[in-house]
Amino acid sequence: MLFESRSMRIHSNLLGGRGPCCSAGRRPGAAWIIGILAVVLLGSGSAFGQFIVQPMKVELGVQPGKKVIRRLVIENLNPNVREKVDLRITGMTQDHDGIYQIIEPDAQITQGQNGAKLVQIERPKNLGGPVTLDIQRLRQCQDWLRLEEDVVELEPRQRKFVDLEVTVPPGRRGYYCAALMAQTKAREERDSGQFATVILQFLIPVIINVQGRPLQQQVKLVDVDLTWRPQEQLTPAATLVTLGVDNPGGTYSRLVGIARVSRQLGGGRWRKITEQKFLDTGIIPGVKLNLKQDVGRQLPSGKYKVQGVLYVDGKRGRAIEKEIEYKGDPRIRDNRFETALELTPVEQTLEAMPRATRSTTIKVLNPTEETVVVDAQAFLPDEMRQTVVYDEQGQPIKGEELGCGDWLEVTPKQFELRGYAQKNLRIRCKLPESAARFPNHYAKIHLTSRYPDGQPAGTSEGRVYVTTRGLQGTPKIKPLGLSIVKTGPLRYLVRAEFVNSGFTHVRPDCTAVLQTGGAERQVRMRINLSSDIYQQSGNMLPTERRIFSGAMDMSEVSVGEYRLTAIMEYGAGGSQQEQIALRVSEVGGQKTVEVIDVKAIGGPVRIEL
Repeated sequence: MLFESRSMRIHSNLLGGRGPCCSAGRRPGAAWIIGILAVVLLGSGSAFGQFIVQPMKVELGVQPGKKVIRRLVIENLNPNVREKVDLRITGMTQDHDGIYQIIEPDAQITQGQNGAKLVQIERPKNLGGPVTLDIQRLRQCQDWLRLEEDVVELEPRQRKFVDLEVTVPPGRRGYYCAALMAQTKAREERDSGQFATVILQFLIPVIINVQGRPLQQQVKLVDVDLTWRPQEQLTPAATLVTLGVDNPGGTYSRLVGIARVSRQLGGGRWRKITEQKFLDTGIIPGVKLNLKQDVGRQLPSGKYKVQGVLYVDGKRGRAIEKEIEYKGDPRIRDNRFETALELTPVEQTLEAMPRATRSTTIKVLNPTEETVVVDAQAFLPDEMRQTVVYDEQGQPIKGEELGCGDWLEVTPKQFELRGYAQKNLRIRCKLPESAARFPNHYAKIHLTSRYPDGQPAGTSEGRVYVTTRGLQGTPKIKPLGLSIVKTGPLRYLVRAEFVNSGFTHVRPDCTAVLQTGGAERQVRMRINLSSDIYQQSGNMLPTERRIFSGAMDMSEVSVGEYRLTAIMEYGAGGSQQEQIALRVSEVGGQKTVEVIDVKAIGGPVRIEL
């Protein structure tokens, strides 16, 4: 935590994208807003985490000229203190790191080159300091939004509902953005013996998809780079590979980037150093991102080649290759390469009763000739961090409650592994009484390897599933949305999102089906949807959200109305569906596709594969 005179700000980038955010501290003209759930669960007795807003992100598909209402839930989690929460609508953008930022109505705007209207977003130094953005490129919709209430007063542990009304003017197309701010009154809080004036804010992004003819996405990779970041007070030294991304169009798209870094050897030869996959990130219309990834090691100065490629909404874009004279840490003169340790099995299951102890083993193999030192630890899986679902009574269940990393003892915790050698890791688990609450708990086994001289040599991961004997987990999948994005003439990317709101993992398989809208419901197309490009594969864990996408070619589809249905199948006959309606028209020999209200063709129907 950082203390600035008598105010406090908390830094976190958990769902950034990069996701819903919050801050605590003074309100600037254009606020830097960060993190959300790290604040929600800080220590008991603190003001932090004493209220929560659901959903943490509002995504709506609305027809032009129509009005829809989305209900929000605001809950006071404090058992003792009455809470007063102010609500307001603001503009929203993303900074270069992809973090959502608000734009206040009174933000100072300056004139830039070529008619640009610039606003400065204040950010702390350890996040890169202030950034300047051109708000004229943005597609804002705060004027379309109206809140039922501006102030919500909550008794201890009370929950209230507030309606957000969205009215889209006629003639609009594509995506538009705004933000809802929920803010507590200022109060004095004591932490680590110091007092600070605290204001807790939540930023809830509001992203409106104006349904109709989809706009063609124009997101593109514009640059790649490799830079050295010297050590500072709040940030360690690091080698960063970066991807520059521009979205001049009107779509809200999902990005997955891949960058390969190679070093030049003698004779013009190149050797791969590392390949970095960037986390799935959303990009709103009109912004530019400079995505950064720590390559995990210090590299010596020399000539390097960076090859970058960007997948936008699941479709691969053009690659960029750039040779760079890299100036790194002058103290680093040696360069070894990553050692990908192999785990067998990658997934291991343990079954036990509460208070009972069970154990198993995982084999670790070093497939290279280099000796490495390995550290082994158990953690909560990344897919379950800072996630929340609700049980049948509407009570929030955090992903952390379904973790078992604290119960696992991994031995040995540190060991040396010679070239081509293998070793058995022993996983010992003792279930506490609290394990009887849920049928399954989850952990990842994280192995960090380094060379004997201390240089990093790579990481590897496996999973451990701990099941509670006598408890049966029932899969519970919910759809979160279905949309299409134009990628070319009559070519579209189908994108479906689901969440596992149950307490057991499932193995998902997703398909999209295009059917005629009439009573005959003839199948015109089947599309296999995959989540691999979003780095999501294998079992879908509790609280995990997963995106599936696939290409759809409408050039051979005749004029008419259709139902497009995303079907996620899992387990023994489990299935969930999400459905939208499409209208294919032809004017002057030009065919167009638009999204229409499914009620216009008789409402949603269940599809049987």
